Amino acid sequence: MDARTLRKCAWLTLFITCLGVPDSLGAQGAVDSARVARLAALGRIWNAVRFLHPVVAFDTVDWDAALVASIPRVSAARSTGEYAAAVQSMLAELADPATRVAGEMPTGALSLSAPHPTWRWTDDRVLLVSITNYADLEDFPGALARLNAVAPRVDSAQAVIFDMRRLVTSQGAITGLMDYYFGNTIAGRLAGERLVPPPRRGRLYSGYPREDVGSWEYFAGWRTLDGRTVEPEPRAVSRPIVFIVNDGTELPEVALALIDAGRAGVVATGSTSAIGATVARLPAGEGLTVELRLTERLFSDGSRALRPDTIVIGSDAVGVAIARVRAGRAVRSATEFETLTAQSLPPRAYPDMQYPSHPYRLLAAFRIWGVFEYFNPYRELIESEWEGVLESFIPRFEEARDSLEYAQAVAAMVSRTHDSHVTVRSAALTAWQGDAPLPVQRRWIDQKVVVTRLTDPAAERAGFRVGDVITSIDGVPVDSLIARFTPYVAASTPQQQMWSVTQRLGRGAHGSVASVSVERGDGRLLDLSIRRETTFIQGFVSQREGEVLRFLPGNVGYADLDRLPVTMVDSMFSLFDDTEGIIFDVRGYPLGTAWQIAPRLTDHSPVPAALFRRRVVAEPRGALGEIEAELLYEFTQYLPPPQPPTYRGRTVMLIDERTQSQAEHTGLFFEVANGTTFVGTPTSGTNGDITSFVLPGDIGVTFTGQGVRHADGRQLQRVGLQPHVLVAPTIEGIRAGRDEVLEGALAYLGGANQ
Repeated sequence: MDARTLRKCAWLTLFITCLGVPDSLGAQGAVDSARVARLAALGRIWNAVRFLHPVVAFDTVDWDAALVASIPRVSAARSTGEYAAAVQSMLAELADPATRVAGEMPTGALSLSAPHPTWRWTDDRVLLVSITNYADLEDFPGALARLNAVAPRVDSAQAVIFDMRRLVTSQGAITGLMDYYFGNTIAGRLAGERLVPPPRRGRLYSGYPREDVGSWEYFAGWRTLDGRTVEPEPRAVSRPIVFIVNDGTELPEVALALIDAGRAGVVATGSTSAIGATVARLPAGEGLTVELRLTERLFSDGSRALRPDTIVIGSDAVGVAIARVRAGRAVRSATEFETLTAQSLPPRAYPDMQYPSHPYRLLAAFRIWGVFEYFNPYRELIESEWEGVLESFIPRFEEARDSLEYAQAVAAMVSRTHDSHVTVRSAALTAWQGDAPLPVQRRWIDQKVVVTRLTDPAAERAGFRVGDVITSIDGVPVDSLIARFTPYVAASTPQQQMWSVTQRLGRGAHGSVASVSVERGDGRLLDLSIRRETTFIQGFVSQREGEVLRFLPGNVGYADLDRLPVTMVDSMFSLFDDTEGIIFDVRGYPLGTAWQIAPRLTDHSPVPAALFRRRVVAEPRGALGEIEAELLYEFTQYLPPPQPPTYRGRTVMLIDERTQSQAEHTGLFFEVANGTTFVGTPTSGTNGDITSFVLPGDIGVTFTGQGVRHADGRQLQRVGLQPHVLVAPTIEGIRAGRDEVLEGALAYLGGANQ
């Protein structure tokens, strides 16, 4: 083989063809890749419909079941046509012709004597206006001038017919353009009286409503857009008007107002359900698109879609319209419509499916992708890793052989969010990780797992000592255990991930005996045994023991906010009123005291404390022809009003990787209240009230529901609070019984007060 031939061979072709490997392997890989891409597209479409289609909000269709039925059809599709039919079978469950796999409309110019709009008279002064070549509307000044030429003729017409069937489509956007043309030319001449178009409504989410418990932070509802009032011109009179439409028609607001008021009729040659609604076009792959209804019209007769007066099939639509106006304006028939009440969909956890079947496992993957794609307030921080995550995890969900592998696929997928608020509640994962801990607190210090606290007397009886370095558990090296758990732990920062992973080490079944190898400070290697108990969990509720409030050298007060209740805040300030400073220990999770403490640290008001942001969802992700724009709900949180007397001493806050969420928010409050100094190591980098959803197999997932930043706009998520004074604990210090971070805070206060 010469050099030229080698250069022409791509590396894959070189391995498959040039080296004689059968190309069936490469072909099979391409087929499976295409299948996965189709399933991923199906999942994206399903989520867009789930969140935004009006019908789904009424819970009149089992949208989960529609997906489950379509998954095998998509997987088995052998051609683009079969794939399109499988997607359409799912959309058909909505019974909405406006939501469908779209066929391409003809483009280019028709053979016409003149560009549209055009007009002509009948013998009895019926004005027929044709706007069927939508491509002509791209000639902005020309189309406006031609419609302006029609305007004076409306005044002398006995009746007006607008043929607005889209027979040739435009390459550009038409939505809204028809309103501009009519609004600036003939709308007022058609009205005859003041008219208001029927309002348009669609789904709206402010964050993702929790599925496990109710919440006030996040909600789902409707946004209703009022139509613009059409004022009649002085010369306008009521006359018979008919609009001829098809399923591609764009009607201006004045037309919908006339129809809703019974002042105009509708002759249809196709479906009218999408007319007047907002429809998005979503890519479905392989050159296919899906049209998705986003809004519906609220007509005065109770209907939620445009109803034609006459449907013409295989007849002369123009002739039917002329006959209609010659007979005079017909009275639109009254119709009874069922009143539907929107309600949030109940959680669908499918608790009987401990190991869900293939379609339901993919349903889980699609739910995960959809919730985080649409509602993750920190999505911009993970864009590079989140892109393509659905395609990469579909095979893993498919290949999961049992309930554990399925739950591990869930945990691994959600870990890609890098959000420490992400937790997975799963019976299978709990059984795998163990539900009973060892009675020793561990931390990752100096690249080792170190015992920092004995949480139950059983630990001392078993021979454990503070400062022991754990080297293996049940014969498995600690490094291997860390590698086992890390892929299934979502963490905002490396320090938080190591904290979370070390808390999982040593867990096992209740009553089982753990064999733990430790290295003591004198270099001895010891093998210890201890029985695991679920009751040991109580020992981890707080991070420390001893007095919650105490005095330290240098006339410094100490408050352990991990254990200080709200009811003790006033007595704390009374106790520490004359101190030089207070050290707030927030190396753990406080009990909601920031809202009571911060107002005692400042006499200023108002004081911005934090910036909040959550996603407002009203549009699908990745719609064709749309510029991606994020809708956000943002607000500034202020400190509560000052509560005198104001504490004037210096304050320090102790922080480390255990300082997360409300603990970090406490830091936001304290830094703006009086410039509290942070001493220790960086915090978790996880803040924002959580929300939740459920998956088949009764798996629950939590995640951060809204983003939080410092009051000055600095990033907190995935960064954490940064210490002003960096002090990290050491193994030697722990073995010596020292709290080096607390010592560093005292040294700082002593130096600052000199």
